Amino acid sequence: MTDKRRRPRSDVAGRPKRNPFNARHLARLRGFAVLVALGDQPAALRACERALADGERRHARHGLAHPEGWLRGRVIHHLGGLPQPLARWLAPSDEAHMIERRATLRALGASDAVIGGLSSLSLLDRGLVVAHEVERLPMEEVQAMLGRDAAGARRRVSRALHGYVRGALKLLEEEPWARREPSGELATRIAMAARHYPGGAEERSR
Repeated sequence: MTDKRRRPRSDVAGRPKRNPFNARHLARLRGFAVLVALGDQPAALRACERALADGERRHARHGLAHPEGWLRGRVIHHLGGLPQPLARWLAPSDEAHMIERRATLRALGASDAVIGGLSSLSLLDRGLVVAHEVERLPMEEVQAMLGRDAAGARRRVSRALHGYVRGALKLLEEEPWARREPSGELATRIAMAARHYPGGAEERSR
């Protein structure tokens, strides 16, 4: 007789039971990672898996007061070696891969202006724009993501938003065809958010 106690628990026949920590955070974290990775889905998934493994260990040992922000910080850490090329602004080395990545971003609602703006940012600043202005994470989570106090986090978000706006405007100036593109939900959200941080460009130089 088979000892049922030795069988792995499963939620679907033949499939291991999902890790509760991963199940709680994976979907949103994957969306964040895909945007920050500029549509590179394999790199985004690898970063998610590593971040979730880090988070599960941390949660088991010490707990996580702000897991959403902490996990996004780990995704950015694991994407640190990600090659940046995506589009004309970033000279792709593989045209087919570039087309696939742009299609992924468009499926998420990103217009060419959004892609241009996000592509112009550093990895960390791109993560800040996506986390705070697209996902609407509260400032406490952004602080956990950065490891800074509220004032420092707001200054860095402000800087990132102004960088995004400059990158998007540069694309619109250099590529007239992009003006015919619909702004997209992401573009609208970020443009509205940028107006709440009027001191970003100046604060960067302080």
